[in-house]
Amino acid sequence: MNVRKVLHGIKFFVFGATLLALFGAAVFYLWNALAAPLFGAPLLNYWQALGLLALARILVGGRGFGGGGFRRRIWHKQMEERFAQLSPEERERFLNVMGAGAHGGHHR
Repeated sequence: MNVRKVLHGIKFFVFGATLLALFGAAVFYLWNALAAPLFGAPLLNYWQALGLLALARILVGGRGFGGGGFRRRIWHKQMEERFAQLSPEERERFLNVMGAGAHGGHHR
């Protein structure tokens, strides 16, 4: 096992845990400072705030930070590069196969 990869993994874990703790604290303080007095909502403890944060991510956000946009852009760029390397015949075949579900078996 590579020591550098282990250290990178530990840094990633610590960074993620720190961000989670900070976001949880932000939800905790903002909820208790704003929602409770303005709307009569109950006060939250820290763990309830983390639960509320997780619920919000499930209902609104989905996959990690930014909704996976960064990974999607990388994937899209890689696919564009691969597509550019195809011959015209391979491109036509690829487009026909990819369009088969939406276009009845042929590319328009």
